[in-house]
Amino acid sequence: MFEMVLKEGAKKALDGQGIYRDGWLFQNKAEVLPLQAADFLAWEALHYMLKVYLPDAKERERRSYRELNEVPMDAGFHNRETQRDWLAHVKEREAGRK
Repeated sequence: MFEMVLKEGAKKALDGQGIYRDGWLFQNKAEVLPLQAADFLAWEALHYMLKVYLPDAKERERRSYRELNEVPMDAGFHNRETQRDWLAHVKEREAGRK
């Protein structure tokens, strides 16, 4: 998804969003800091999407995922359409700051 966003010419708009080319790659855990809270949330969200949200035969939502969602945050899932909408919003906001 991030590659698609960058291909659509949004590099400047995304600079302030913490998204940059190859910035989302997994690194060797022997060479980087241990897991962070965002890593747990990302894993739980992936598990939720693959096992609960997308399949026809859905598993039960994990308690750990429910507990993470008790923390105030703006959670959601993106597809190509929502990613493009988000990118348009970022570009529009950045254009208004000039």
